[in-house]
Amino acid sequence: HIATLPVFLKYCGWLAAATDVNQVLLSMMDRLGTHEAPTDETEEASIFAPVSAHVSELMEKSEDMDKESALQLFTGLARMALRVYPDRLSYVDETFGKCADMLAQGTPLKGARASKLLRELSMQPLEWHADVLM
Repeated sequence: HIATLPVFLKYCGWLAAATDVNQVLLSMMDRLGTHEAPTDETEEASIFAPVSAHVSELMEKSEDMDKESALQLFTGLARMALRVYPDRLSYVDETFGKCADMLAQGTPLKGARASKLLRELSMQPLEWHADVLM
């Protein structure tokens, strides 16, 4: 099903307005997180690149997307990257960089839910690579 990923992402933009595209993408990222990347997979063949590009494009197009929804997408993207590519921390760095850029714009996040989402996002690499802390 990895071969159909570009088509799937393309048609996500055509879903009905009432469809929760974020939830569709989060579910897809969770499913992709079970994919085991071949050891000889190149950067060009990575599933991370098209998904990351689609998330960025969605945020640019969706001017009304709240920061909490965007945080959920970044969390899903980082989780997928850590599961599929645990040795490519550059994918997590890229996700964190895009998230920082988004957070720097507009009004600051406030509230318990926002704090929970930020904590979940920032703790993922530490939980995945717990041996780093020992």
